[in-house]
Amino acid sequence: MKKRGMSNIIAMLLVIMIVLIATAIIWFVIRNIIQSNADEISLQQFTIDLKIESLRITNETLNAKIKRNPGDGDLKGITFLVFDGRNTYIFEKMDVGLNPLAIKTFIIDYTETITKLSIAPIFETEQGKLVTGSIVDVYYVTGFGAFGGGDCIDACESRECGPDPNACLFSCGTCPPTTPACIDGLCEAGNDSCDCSCALNICNTQNCTGGCGEICQGQLDGNYECTQVECGPDPICGVECVFCETGYHCDGNACVVDCIPDCGTRDCGTSPNNCGENECGVCDVENGWWCDEGHCSNGTCIEECGTRVCGPGPICGFGCGDCNETLDEWCSDEGQCLFEQPVNNGTVFSVWPLGTGIYFDSEDLPKVGVDYTQYFVRFPGGIETRCLQIHDYIIPLIPEVYNMSHIKFITSYTAAQDNDKYEVWWTYKGCTNAQS
Repeated sequence: MKKRGMSNIIAMLLVIMIVLIATAIIWFVIRNIIQSNADEISLQQFTIDLKIESLRITNETLNAKIKRNPGDGDLKGITFLVFDGRNTYIFEKMDVGLNPLAIKTFIIDYTETITKLSIAPIFETEQGKLVTGSIVDVYYVTGFGAFGGGDCIDACESRECGPDPNACLFSCGTCPPTTPACIDGLCEAGNDSCDCSCALNICNTQNCTGGCGEICQGQLDGNYECTQVECGPDPICGVECVFCETGYHCDGNACVVDCIPDCGTRDCGTSPNNCGENECGVCDVENGWWCDEGHCSNGTCIEECGTRVCGPGPICGFGCGDCNETLDEWCSDEGQCLFEQPVNNGTVFSVWPLGTGIYFDSEDLPKVGVDYTQYFVRFPGGIETRCLQIHDYIIPLIPEVYNMSHIKFITSYTAAQDNDKYEVWWTYKGCTNAQS
């Protein structure tokens, strides 16, 4: 009996020991999992808020303009996820230098089909590990170009009529017969010509005279217009609002890659890596100096202009002649006097959205090989008499569904119409000269 009692006690002790050992093993595993997950969890992923302001699709890159909203956190980088409808391609940008409320354009080397762009912040955990957080914004792309992830905020809350300045809605409403005049977005009494449509495309620090002589305050501000440019100042108010990522600079409201001249011992002329004319310096031409293979010389130099009729000569850098400015001629890189001609023209197929008309497409717009972004458009013989700058030039993304290129303007309203004639010009000067 005593032996049987001892056996039961020993068996019970063994069971207790096995349970304790199993519990210790399970806790060790759970603790490692908790510690591993704790390294992934940081408050920063909930406070870093990013938004895709716009997406420009070119034949060579995706240019994504990103705004950082208010919120704490040390943003180390951004993960860009490009979805083509079947596969997702991941691109990371580190050391982005994007502070709260700042806007910057990032260049993504991607040229294939895109249906969706998502972004997620990269932050550093307390253990010093770089971690990609959750997706904070999505931008969708259709056959009609790119559009935001459903978070466009209309400006109609305090408006009764007229176009939505933020172009989220076609219109904020129409006025009733008793108060037919739309003045600063409010319906007031007056005749049919009492409106403030002149204020739709000017800065809110400026005024214009309405149809009945009333003073209309401009409707556009820097915060709105900055969403219409890839970089640089907004085209209406002049506020510098969008910057390019490191390695790019703003040239004509577009981000272009930096080029650092490799001049070496050269003190004049063009560098071997050809960043631009005379980036290594210029010589004192007026006192007889000229650039001889990268060095200024005052020896005898006989210029040979050949067929060049303007601009600097190919040997000494002396001028080969001037163009006739009264005819708006300009000197080409080949030393020929030229005057600007439209780079493309044709007939508008359709204009949209209804009431704002900031997009139009045409069978005559090239589908490949060109990018008219930042060029200018006029509509000869049409109701729209301005020269309008192009914000986006979108080639067909899904030709089987929609096989026309289309244009988006840097403005919130146009009077362009279906079947208007159009011309695309390289410069504003060329476009306006053609208007006169």
